[in-house]
Amino acid sequence: MPARSGVLEAAARGSSPGRSHGTTVKPSRAVSRLLTAAAATASSEAVPDVPPGSSFRVGVDLGTASCVLVVLARDADGGPERPVWVASHPSGALADGVVVD
Repeated sequence: MPARSGVLEAAARGSSPGRSHGTTVKPSRAVSRLLTAAAATASSEAVPDVPPGSSFRVGVDLGTASCVLVVLARDADGGPERPVWVASHPSGALADGVVVD
């Protein structure tokens, strides 16, 4: 599955590639750190180190052009959540600029 690290890095900086709305929203530091870590995870081939007892949250974005899956882990000691797996795959719903079912 191709990684979407470029989009995640742009989001961490507060910009949206491909959008021309003219407004930029700067994410908070915590969100920026999480997006930067997700971009690094998406572009890495390393197997994440997840200690036993960790809890997980999974997020799915079923977008028009692609589907993105993110797995966040929190160690048993209650530390901050961190991305351990990020992947995307073209969804096939967008063809030549027309949304199809």
